[in-house]
Amino acid sequence: MKTIIDVGCAHLQSFKSIEHICDSDGLHPEFALGLDPRCEPTTYRYGPTLVTMLDMAAWTSTGSADWDDWGIGSCIRKGGQHRVKTIDLAALVHVLKPAVLKLDCEGAEWELLKHLREQGADTEVGVVWVEWHPGHSERHKQSLIRSLRCDVVEWHL
Repeated sequence: MKTIIDVGCAHLQSFKSIEHICDSDGLHPEFALGLDPRCEPTTYRYGPTLVTMLDMAAWTSTGSADWDDWGIGSCIRKGGQHRVKTIDLAALVHVLKPAVLKLDCEGAEWELLKHLREQGADTEVGVVWVEWHPGHSERHKQSLIRSLRCDVVEWHL
């Protein structure tokens, strides 16, 4: 089953980023999963795609984490204002084997991509679309990209 996972899908235009991914390059997956603690859990159809939105943060483990909710820029951060449910992204990728994994998670992409690599889940992804956020040098970013065993595309909504 052709699948996409959209991490950080509730920002700005909410469901529009998943719909954009579904329409791009004629992907038309059968299933799309959106993860963001700010979204309202729901399931709906977008053309041939069954879209499920979950109010959870993708992270390096399943359980919970501290979260700062600043609208744009909301993210997992030690000592954050709220506690949110998390799901281990590598475990999810091993099960769903997404054609596309979109990461727009306000800096968490660094930890998530390292976690995918360490767990061997990067081999289960067709392509990662990532919006890079400050926190590391260009050299560090390129080193991380080279270490991944999947295609990586820089992406902006």
